Amino acid sequence: HELAEDPGVEVGDRVAGVVDDDFRTYAMRAHTASHVLYGAGRLVLDDLGYAGFDIGSEKVRVDFETSTEIDDATLAELERLVNRAVWDSRGVTWEEVPVEEARERDGIAFNTKTEEGVMADDEMVRVVTVGPVDSEDDGVAWDVAACGGTHVSNTNEVGPVEVLDRSNPGEGVTRVEFAV
Repeated sequence: HELAEDPGVEVGDRVAGVVDDDFRTYAMRAHTASHVLYGAGRLVLDDLGYAGFDIGSEKVRVDFETSTEIDDATLAELERLVNRAVWDSRGVTWEEVPVEEARERDGIAFNTKTEEGVMADDEMVRVVTVGPVDSEDDGVAWDVAACGGTHVSNTNEVGPVEVLDRSNPGEGVTRVEFAV
């Protein structure tokens, strides 16, 4: 965090902090939406990889590594799938799992590019699952990822998602920006 001015505190001083509840709730909704968007991407994009994300005050971005051209029709399909997952009220859960066990499980996304060295000394990792809505999904999760971010407990808490734009910040990377 960056402060507007030096707070004038020294090591060992006692301070009180306040969480901005409105922004934290927004960040939880936005971050969970990024998981849902990535899950939608797994359904419609080839050779999908994760290249990063960011939560801004007005919009969120997810960077996909894919050889699929994300044209207007693909973008509309991603938005439709995300909003369908929100509407379906999928549960969002998390558990602590030994790192090696998590790496051996199929389907767990590790965002190694953005988290290089983050788990270097850790024995456990937090695995977040955006779950299936019902038996029609055959128990298949929408998204499963090693993640230490904040999340809502159900996709219906995300609310409507609107895709705003796409761009190509680098070769093989498509940036999708959206609002919650």
